[in-house]
Amino acid sequence: MRIRFQSMGIAVALVSGVLVSTAPAAAQSDTGVQPLVAIAARVVADDGTTKGGAGSDPDPFIAGKPLTSYIFTGLSGAGADALCSLGSSNTTSRTLEELIETRAHVWKVTVTPVDYQAAKEKVDVDWTRYEAGSGGRPVASGRQRLLLLQGQRSILDLVHAQPGARCAHVELDVVASAKEDAAFADTVLQYDVWLVHRDPAGRKDSRHMILTGLQGSELPFDFAPLRFDVPKFVAGQYDYNVAAKVRGHIRGRLGPDGNITLEVGTTRMNALALRGEFADPPIAGEGRKILQVKPGEAVEIELPSWSGFSGRYASPADAEAGKGTVTRIGVGGGTGAIGGARGAIKDTKTAEPISYSGGRIVVTFPRFFDGHQFSMIVQAKKLNDD
Repeated sequence: MRIRFQSMGIAVALVSGVLVSTAPAAAQSDTGVQPLVAIAARVVADDGTTKGGAGSDPDPFIAGKPLTSYIFTGLSGAGADALCSLGSSNTTSRTLEELIETRAHVWKVTVTPVDYQAAKEKVDVDWTRYEAGSGGRPVASGRQRLLLLQGQRSILDLVHAQPGARCAHVELDVVASAKEDAAFADTVLQYDVWLVHRDPAGRKDSRHMILTGLQGSELPFDFAPLRFDVPKFVAGQYDYNVAAKVRGHIRGRLGPDGNITLEVGTTRMNALALRGEFADPPIAGEGRKILQVKPGEAVEIELPSWSGFSGRYASPADAEAGKGTVTRIGVGGGTGAIGGARGAIKDTKTAEPISYSGGRIVVTFPRFFDGHQFSMIVQAKKLNDD
């Protein structure tokens, strides 16, 4: 993957799906933002919606300074709904022994910040869960090191409610967040984002969207798939095309020097799809980049080459002969197999770009997209700035 600046020459390489920049150190910092970390729990209903929560106030991320909190559910003996209400306490206002005696479930959680770099928080987490009637003995525990992106929450523990409860489960999380510089907290940024495709003959196709939001907000983008024709191999063949989809997020912050720090994340997916269809296949590649640009400066990010393969029955007759419709999608390294000896792919790096065998159409993405170029162009500025 490469990044092209109009006026800032910064090169980027792709290593195992992760973006690695050779930019100066200043481009990796988050000027004017204070990272925060918190412990939280939430009550989740059967339909997946959140019905309540509790937790610690977000604390400044200070390496080596631990944050310990207690999270607890309803009173012991309250029946099936005891899990469906939550509370929290610090270590000075309540003792662990008192909570264990009176509450249905109690978690003691300690989060110790380790390191903060480029909007990523590294933390050590140590948690223990107690239950009423356990005699003060832990019933579950865990210890782990996590790397969290801003706005990310990582599940530490999950407890399911009893049958008949008005909630489904309680989820215990550690949460990474940030406090914006007060001088810029109300700044609204506008982003122009293009997805650009160039074929081997140099013809260009593009998608464009405009996003606006408060600085520090993560704004999602989701481009309509780029679609490529599939030849007809058999009579009655399904109306297939090869769909290439890119989605992701962008986040920006204005610094005291007037420059904008951008975080751009992308997810790339391919599929052999029916025309008008795009059921998300496995992710074919992810990338994330933090860089610093001048307002209005356009940055072109070249996306890496595609990997993997996709195969489906070619026609209703083929599906009937195969006793059912199937979709096979492989991603990653370059080898994989699709059902039956006649339809098997042994090496996606040397297989035909698109073929029909054993009743299936198979697309091998490295060969199909050989000579194609996919890139994103991003431009950011303060809203209403000239």
